[in-house]
Amino acid sequence: MTFRRPMLPRSPTGLPLSFPLSSIATERYETEHIRILDMLNNSGAAVLAGSCVIFDGSITTALAFTTSVIQNDSRVIGVTKEDIVSGQQGGVVVVGLVEVRVAAGTNANQRLRQSTTAGIAEGTVSTTEGTFAIARSARNAATLRALALLLPSPRGTSGWVLGASLLNIDNILN
Repeated sequence: MTFRRPMLPRSPTGLPLSFPLSSIATERYETEHIRILDMLNNSGAAVLAGSCVIFDGSITTALAFTTSVIQNDSRVIGVTKEDIVSGQQGGVVVVGLVEVRVAAGTNANQRLRQSTTAGIAEGTVSTTEGTFAIARSARNAATLRALALLLPSPRGTSGWVLGASLLNIDNILN
């Protein structure tokens, strides 16, 4: 069996993109199925596992995230892997399978985008610039989460306009 390293996301110019790993950006681990970065919660509140998060550029000493309440926000960069207290670091999945907190009515094979509630995704049948994942299961009534696939994007990882990548893989998954 031959294992291949996943392709890196590409910039609009076609060059591979990657996070510069340094003292402020540490990669927790990467396998062929998931990529997790340690990031600082700068949202001002605890963030639950499975929450959609956006990059927070106001912090220059750490790779930080916050949450959004903008529906269809194209800045979603990933989903928290664990509960993360404000001011602490924790894992954020930027590529791979992860359970995502989703709104009622989310079904398998719907595209996921940020809802108007912080950290909560909502399902949609159309692919837009704010689409950052594909639900692989319906919303679980007990956990209020759905299994989702976050994919690399040509303009960054995960959300940062994953819609362009999803347009190309629609025929593969459906």
